[in-house]
Order: sequence, then C-alpha cells, then structure tokens
Amino acid sequence: MAVAVLLASSASALDFHGYFRDSAAFNSEGGTQACFGLPGSDFKARIGNECDRYLEFAFGEGGKYEKIDWRLEFMPASYVPATGGGNPFFVQQMWLGLKFADWDGAQVWAGRRYWKRHDVHSLDWFYWNPAQGNPAVGVEDVNLGFGKLAVSAFRIDAAVDVTPSDTTDDETSDLLKGTYLVPEVRIYDIRTNRNGTLEVGVDLGIAYDQKLTVPVGEFAVGDHALGPDRAGVSPLFTVQHNQGKFLGGSNTLVFQYGSGAFAKESGDGPGQLIAGGTSDHKQWRIIEHLVVNPMRDVSGALVLVYQDISTPGTVSNGARIFTGELRPSYHFNDWFKFTLDAFYQTASIKNAPSGTGSPSLLKLTAAPTLVLGRGYYTRPELRLFVTYASWNDAAAASGTIGGGAFGTDTSGASFGVQVETWF
Repeated sequence: MAVAVLLASSASALDFHGYFRDSAAFNSEGGTQACFGLPGSDFKARIGNECDRYLEFAFGEGGKYEKIDWRLEFMPASYVPATGGGNPFFVQQMWLGLKFADWDGAQVWAGRRYWKRHDVHSLDWFYWNPAQGNPAVGVEDVNLGFGKLAVSAFRIDAAVDVTPSDTTDDETSDLLKGTYLVPEVRIYDIRTNRNGTLEVGVDLGIAYDQKLTVPVGEFAVGDHALGPDRAGVSPLFTVQHNQGKFLGGSNTLVFQYGSGAFAKESGDGPGQLIAGGTSDHKQWRIIEHLVVNPMRDVSGALVLVYQDISTPGTVSNGARIFTGELRPSYHFNDWFKFTLDAFYQTASIKNAPSGTGSPSLLKLTAAPTLVLGRGYYTRPELRLFVTYASWNDAAAASGTIGGGAFGTDTSGASFGVQVETWF
C-alpha cells in the first residue's frame, strides 16, 4: 500500500542503466578460455582474463510526496562462468530511500544496495563493500560541516568454512553459517587539500551465530558450529584519501586493518567475511590506485597492493602478498585504441614448510580495442585479446591455475574477444 502511494505521487520518468560483459575465447591447450590468478588470492587482473558472462539492469523511480523526496531502485542480474553453472538470475539491488526536507540533504534508506562501495576497477576487487548482497538500513549524507556522516547496519551471513562431511540436510547446514550484525560509521567528503578528500570508517562484525540444538557431525548439542574461539566482535578500520583532477584522472590511497571475521573483507555478499574468524585472523593492507589521462591520446592505470595476512596455527599461518599492475592505453583515434596490461603477484608464505617456495605469477595481455570515445573509463569496448601467463613451481603445485587446464605446467595462454559496456 505504501509503495502504491509513492508511485501515485509526482513520480519522475523511469531511470534505466546497466552493465554487461561477455567473451568468446579459448586457451592454448584446447578448450574454453582459461583465466590466471594465484590460488588463494582475492583478485586477478581482469582485462583478457575474465572467464564469465555478467549482466545487470537497474530500474529506478523517484518522486516527491509532500515534503519527502523518495527513490526506489531494482536491479536484477545474471552471472554465468565459462564452465557453466553459476546463477542465471538473482537480485543485486532492491532498496528505498527517503529524503526529508528538514534534514539538510540527509537520507534514510533500507534494502540491498550498491552503497558507497570502493573497488580497484582493473582488478574487479571490492575492498570495502559491506552492504552489497546483504540486507541493510542506514542514514547517509548527514552534514557535519567539515564532512558528511553515514551510520548503517547490515546483516551478513558469512561463508561456511567448517562443514561436517556427513551433513546433507540444507536446513541443518544453514546453522553452520556465521551470522553477523555489522554496524558501520563512516565520515566522508572531508576536505584535506585542493581536490582532495578523506574518508574514514569503522565496521564491527558482531557474531550472532546460532547454537546447535541437535548433534550435527562432530558437533554436540549446544555447541557453536563455528567453534568456541571465533571472535565475538571483528573490527574493520578504513582510511582512504581520494585525489581528484590528478594527471587528468584520480588517485586513491587506502589503508585497512581487519581482524576476526573481517580479516578478509573482499568482494560482496557472504564471501567477504570469514565465518569462524578468530582473534588469530588478521590482515592489514595498503592500496594505491592511480588512473590517468595526461594527454588526449594516452590513458591508463597503475595499481600497487601490499597485504599482510595472519591465520591460526604455526605452519603456513598467513602470507605477505605484493601485487603490481600497469595498464596503459594509446588512443589512435576516437574509436580505436591499443591496451597493454602487465600484472605481477607474489606471496611469501609465513612459516612455510621446508622445501616450499613463494608462489608468484606474471600475466601479460595485449588488446587492440574498438571503443566509442577516449579515456580510461569510456565504454562500450570490443576487445580482441591475447593473454600470456607464467608462474613458478610453487604456484604450479596447486594444479589449479587456469582452472586446471595446464596441470603442473608453468605457463599458458588464452585468446579471444570480449565485449564490455555500461550505460
């Protein structure tokens, strides 16, 4: 009934926008496209290295009811990996926002939303994104004078990291998921220098998992399925500086520290938390993301990431991971450019067993591209690409690089065509 009232009130025209990508590609060993990334890494370089089809359409409607500006948004999506399976239909966004005339621009909102999420585009890596895929409620854009305040709360059902082998009942398996209440406070748009702003935030993952009332596998009546040592409160601290109008683009420098369930925070939905995260799970990381367009014919990006990860145990109990990527493009005219991508990642395993090395991977892509316009973020793009990757024996030992297409080899390639656009 309330929605009907809103829709009947001075509604604006329906907004429509979206995004999709798809590819037709093969690998050098035969078969479908292979994509290259280190086992256990949160991300890989995406250009010439995306083995999936993804589509999302957003429908938005807004209007005014008395002294309230309102907005509804609905976004269905589809994700299918090259190997099949996936989720052909799901909902990414479905939320309502209300902005009251007396609130000086502040808005209250609820639902599932792409809300102030931060990512490194060339890695398709969302390093601060607690709302996406999770039910949430919040208030945003509260004017503090020196910046703006947002206060929100999410429920995140963390991914299962402990599943008894004899559990087959779906309802019982649900009890093994970690449920977290996540309040968040962030202050943003804090002016620091010319064209520069600061954003700071604190997220707290408060464990609210259910005690089992029936024996499940190795767990007894009354046990916490995620273990008695899991952290009751898991903090994530983020400090981010954004510099606009820099070399024709922008620069973002980020520091994050998380522990317990928030020692991961990567991607969206349940996968960004560690279900049974304990006080021994920790991570701090520094992210440098530079996008430039210094002259009409040149654009590109530089990415540097350092992660220090600690996990429980005394052997292989974490890693120090360094990632570097350079992605320049030269625009021959308004509709054709040539893009190169060089990506390197290495992981130094903490307390690694004797005789094991540090996994590393180098990925190179060349992509002549049809594009409608100039600039790093200009789309649509239709890319022909050739991707070559090499990795060391320590990485090859997993047998999973390139989806297992290369076995214990230490190099491989893929080639094909990809279309990507947003609108």
